[in-house]
Amino acid sequence: MHCVFNNTNCIDGRTFETHENRRTTKEDRSFKKLMNITDSVCKRHHLFVIQHPEQTKGKSYWEWDMNRQGLSWKAKLKYAIDQVVKVSEDFDDFLAKCAEYGILVEYNSDHKIDLKFMLAEQKENNSRAKFTRAKTLGWYYETEQIKGRIAQYIGGIPAVILRLLKR
Repeated sequence: MHCVFNNTNCIDGRTFETHENRRTTKEDRSFKKLMNITDSVCKRHHLFVIQHPEQTKGKSYWEWDMNRQGLSWKAKLKYAIDQVVKVSEDFDDFLAKCAEYGILVEYNSDHKIDLKFMLAEQKENNSRAKFTRAKTLGWYYETEQIKGRIAQYIGGIPAVILRLLKR
């Protein structure tokens, strides 16, 4: 369900956010109350309700459109990582093969933020480009998830298919 909401008051022309004291916490703001109302309407009509909206970050239309077309640097980086996962024997092999696929990678198992990526072309185009944390790309690209995904592939063939072929 979508709730269409005009954030401009038709009486005084002020925006929805300006009706609140700037010092109020996020939970106390009017948009939180509006979310609660829409959630209750959705529950009443047995519609999907986002469980943890504070854990997601919205995208601008431009970022969404670039991602949809596969033109954003994040989409390119994710695609490249996915290709390396498919051909890797284990996590160490994954780290070694990243360079072949144009991915710069920093891995340090001692740090909380242990895995970072960057496309080599980003570094070529901008010498001040920074590495992107795996977490920023999504949980699917974090260390343990990558290790699990590699375990599902053996030599580029999904392990499920190999098991079926062995029967």
